[in-house]
Amino acid sequence: EPIIYNISAVYQANHSLIGRSIQFSSKHWCEHILYHPIMNLFLLVGMAIGAMATLNYDKYDGPWWYANNDRELREALGMKRRDWKAKNILLLIGDGYGNTERAASRIFQGQQRGEQGEYNELQMEKLLPYSGFLKTFAHDFQVPDSAPTAFAIYSGVKTKSDTFGYSGADIGAPGKCDEITGDALPTIADFAKKAGKKVGFATNVRVTHATPGALYAKVATRNWEGAVPDDQLCEFEDIATQLLQSEVIDVALGGGARSFTPSGTRSLFDTTDSRRTDDVDIIQEWKDMGGVFVRDKQSLLALEPTDQRVLGLFADS
Repeated sequence: EPIIYNISAVYQANHSLIGRSIQFSSKHWCEHILYHPIMNLFLLVGMAIGAMATLNYDKYDGPWWYANNDRELREALGMKRRDWKAKNILLLIGDGYGNTERAASRIFQGQQRGEQGEYNELQMEKLLPYSGFLKTFAHDFQVPDSAPTAFAIYSGVKTKSDTFGYSGADIGAPGKCDEITGDALPTIADFAKKAGKKVGFATNVRVTHATPGALYAKVATRNWEGAVPDDQLCEFEDIATQLLQSEVIDVALGGGARSFTPSGTRSLFDTTDSRRTDDVDIIQEWKDMGGVFVRDKQSLLALEPTDQRVLGLFADS
């Protein structure tokens, strides 16, 4: 059966360069540098200076450009409209990965091969010929966070910062359940389920993080990953519990085990305390409901095609 996967959140909520260690090793350069606009500028300037000092530009003469332009024009004119119905949908989200980060990646990759980086093409640019732009903003902020932006992608509806599941006009201040005046809205996960499809996501952050969480949960604030404050009379549970109770998610793989173990206990991988405020063991309840739980590569590879509902937690955070 067709499966929808959401691979999310490459870069996270720490937007501040101050006080954060910056590592320039080739292995981690994207993670530590590309998210910061100032570092983007330094990186691009450095690349340009390095390229001018070491590369030969002689081959990019008039005939080269004419041939290149002719090739690109013929490729564009030869593209055929794809009228067939897609069997699967894969939604790939690089959280914070915009045009500036993509340009830096393109240049760096080309220069690593000893070429002029600006002429390089990434695989995504070669394999995905169609492109478009969208406006990234929240209902109440020009510079949004992952919660409203992810929900906008999944639902087509803008909402307020720190929230997801409701339109911006139907929800009040973040964390205030009594200010919610409208109904929760569906996402592509709901539409896929109604169409008889399997739905799942894999993420390199917490499965309860705002980017994957907005796919299935409805909350007044993204911060309620493992608990809803007692003073809030809400019609919904915390995000981890909503994942347990979800009727649309068949596969969830990522981190965030700290929100799935009972209050007063250590997290699954013993790196921190549980973030829950109740005695509920979400992992055990998942298994009691007939789901399969995996926590490492070995158990992941041991999954059977007949396993209907899978939760994989591979880190506490």
